[in-house]
Amino acid sequence: MRGQFVTTSRYLPGVAAFAGRCEGRLELKTSADVADWCGQAQQGIIRDKSVLVSDQHLLSALSRFERGSHDLVVHAHTGYRTITNSFALVLKETRHAALLMYLPKRIVGQDGHGLEGHEVPILDNRILTERSGATVFRAKRSVDSQGHVSYWDGRNLYFKWSRQACFFSHID
Repeated sequence: MRGQFVTTSRYLPGVAAFAGRCEGRLELKTSADVADWCGQAQQGIIRDKSVLVSDQHLLSALSRFERGSHDLVVHAHTGYRTITNSFALVLKETRHAALLMYLPKRIVGQDGHGLEGHEVPILDNRILTERSGATVFRAKRSVDSQGHVSYWDGRNLYFKWSRQACFFSHID
């Protein structure tokens, strides 16, 4: 078993001697080491998540949705008086995280003023042109005690889309 001890200061000679007697099981690190670790981690971060997804993968996800994998499209709504919808396609997922892509939406019914109505996601080849660093994002994946999956992107909580048109209201 190995351990590391990190300080923002420096080590006295007695501490270094103690670490030396631990037969390499205790490493003494400083804030410079922490800065190096952070730099290495930052190099491994892919800022534009859209490069992780090919056109073929998007088309495959659409095809799977059409064949019955309805949990691939998720929906979030926000607001109290003003209500907006967000739709996303689940591209990849692990037990605790997922890669999602915002889907464009279209209005399928509205009042005479365009302030309230219902909308659905666009689920055809047009999504290929929507893929960008701004539309592909990482979300935290959770499963509740009944097995319902949700995704949290830091602003919205997404659940499996019901395949029904979703209400929106721009009236405040």
